[in-house]
Amino acid sequence: MFKSMLRIAGNRVPFTPPSFTASTALLMLAGALVSGALVAPAFALPYTPIGDTLTVIMRPIQSVPTIVVRGDTFDIDCAASSSTTDWAASLSYRALSYPLTVVSSTYVSSLLRWKLRVIVPVEVPLELYDLTVTASGGISDWTENAVSVVDAFPTSFYFIQATDMHTPTHLFSSDGDPNFDTDTSETVDFREVIKDVNLINPSFLLATGDLVNEGELEDYNYYRVYTRFQRLAAELEVPVYMITGNHDVGGWDATPPPDCTARRDWWRFFGWPYLASPPPGDPARTQDYSFDFGSCHFIGMEAYINYDDCMYSIYGDDSFRSEQLTWLSNDLAAASASALQILFYHYDFSSQIDLASLGVDLCLYGHGHVDKGSLTGWPLNIETRATCDGSRAYRIVRVDGSTITPSATVSAGSSGQYLRITFGVPNDGTDTSNSATIVNGFAQTLEHAMVRFYMQAQPGIVYNVTNGTLLQAVQTDSVVVCYVDVDVPSAGSITVYVDGVVGVAETPSPSLLATSVFPNPFEAATSIKFSLAESGPVTLSVFDLQGRLVKRILTADLSTGTHRYDWDGTDADSRPVAPGLYLYQLSAAGQTVTRKALLLK
Repeated sequence: MFKSMLRIAGNRVPFTPPSFTASTALLMLAGALVSGALVAPAFALPYTPIGDTLTVIMRPIQSVPTIVVRGDTFDIDCAASSSTTDWAASLSYRALSYPLTVVSSTYVSSLLRWKLRVIVPVEVPLELYDLTVTASGGISDWTENAVSVVDAFPTSFYFIQATDMHTPTHLFSSDGDPNFDTDTSETVDFREVIKDVNLINPSFLLATGDLVNEGELEDYNYYRVYTRFQRLAAELEVPVYMITGNHDVGGWDATPPPDCTARRDWWRFFGWPYLASPPPGDPARTQDYSFDFGSCHFIGMEAYINYDDCMYSIYGDDSFRSEQLTWLSNDLAAASASALQILFYHYDFSSQIDLASLGVDLCLYGHGHVDKGSLTGWPLNIETRATCDGSRAYRIVRVDGSTITPSATVSAGSSGQYLRITFGVPNDGTDTSNSATIVNGFAQTLEHAMVRFYMQAQPGIVYNVTNGTLLQAVQTDSVVVCYVDVDVPSAGSITVYVDGVVGVAETPSPSLLATSVFPNPFEAATSIKFSLAESGPVTLSVFDLQGRLVKRILTADLSTGTHRYDWDGTDADSRPVAPGLYLYQLSAAGQTVTRKALLLK
């Protein structure tokens, strides 16, 4: 089968047209050669171009990313010949690129893979990056949304689970529905959830299977189901950890693709191609992995129903192979010091896992398209309602030290009405000031919502933020991206303002000491929230505009993480102060941040 490679918009786009002859493809490729660069042919192709398949980079990838603190190291697994040399790596976001220092590169013969260790520069912005790796022999591989760079691992955070997307359609090819070829209703459903996720800004998303409806149709008639989901998931602005469901790696006898097609396609896009013929040092035939975030240990496992008897002697009929269960037990034992052990998979079809005996604190799964399980007690074993079929459901899970609190599922709504953001002017990089009104219909506060304001880049412009915290302002091309942390009230609304001015801005919050105050203006009381990247003495005080101390709210040694303290509009003697503008001042780690708060009566 002939396989050509075109470059479109800077990305590698491999074409695998099985109904085309090699000579036809060569003519297409020749016609695309313009001024030494490959571009898409001018005529329309009768198929959807295939997405980015895994070649060299095995981890981190879009489906199994890594989260790293800037200035720290992380590992890259690469499939390449043992004679490969000159390894290099970089992170990229929009027009920005940051080279990574390769501190070690080791070929592990038992794995038939290279292990690279790289350092993230301390100056890189906090963002979700694409990863590029190059080496001798013409190696140049790229994977999207693979590395999330953070300031610190918090002790308090939240993440989101979404499951059963069934993209692009929940109609089956074998049912003869005339809309099968054109229906994209489940893509629309997932896209509404993506909008919510990007605004809520969880630390990451867990996608627990049945991401596509018929995984075996990737190449068949160019339906490109995995390609479409890959591009859809790239719209997420947070890392997403994916795991297979039965629709992802299962095949149906009623459809033409041969047995094992779906499983092999998962390996091509989101899994590891070497699972088809595992190396001696890693004999697993399934994609199981784990990662740590703060004090929590997360374990993702592949679960399935072997519809098409794919490699029956290997996969059999059970949800999990015995080798998987052994791996799970060993992985949990190695991470026994973690404060919480969190397991996620699609579904335990064969009832093979005993959470209590394994010491798992929380298990998240899907498959049944319903909410199931208690949100209290131990161990927590919770099924989450599907994203598809108009449900648009997902679940927010909060972690505070060793306490874990799953919420009831919420829905993005039929028109995104439960969580909405409206900008004052188009958020397209053409203005230097803007506002955003967020309406939260959920009965829970969103403590770390993120609004990315795209502002016009002009010399000498600095940014003042009201009702939020400017975490960073990053210029790329002619656009400055202002990352604003917002505390969105439960069942309420808030308007955030970003004003670009020439001159000196209000004291910005350094990344070490991010602060916000809400509500602002306020009548009875307001909450001052701040996060610390290192422990130490902290002082929080309120002053009037003449610089006179009104009240010392806090003087204490605090640990890293997020803290919140209230001011009730009183002075040191608990007497109400006059309405007006006040300054609260936070000092920690040798830095001081001053912000304004308006008291109304």
